[in-house]
Amino acid sequence: MFQSSQIGRASRSRSEKLPAPEASTALSTQQRVNSTFMPVTSKQIYFVLNGNPHRFYRTLVSPLSRGELDHLLEEISEGLHVAIFRIYSFEGDRILNVEQ
Repeated sequence: MFQSSQIGRASRSRSEKLPAPEASTALSTQQRVNSTFMPVTSKQIYFVLNGNPHRFYRTLVSPLSRGELDHLLEEISEGLHVAIFRIYSFEGDRILNVEQ
């Protein structure tokens, strides 16, 4: 594996050296591209009270600060000035967590 030199230091043979610089550069460039062009986007969500277009509340949900559904329900309740216990999508499906 290692060949000792005359000074007593261990050195690698030519075949055991690190990979070619092109491969490591390509990998690091790919990693930089993935980390650079992956923006964190918030979602703007409108909540309409029982289909009444005059009573709505708008909020931003950030993927970095996703909390529990209870926190979101409290925020919607304060915004609409009505107690909110359940939320549904336009299709009629009940929303059970913030990721939905």
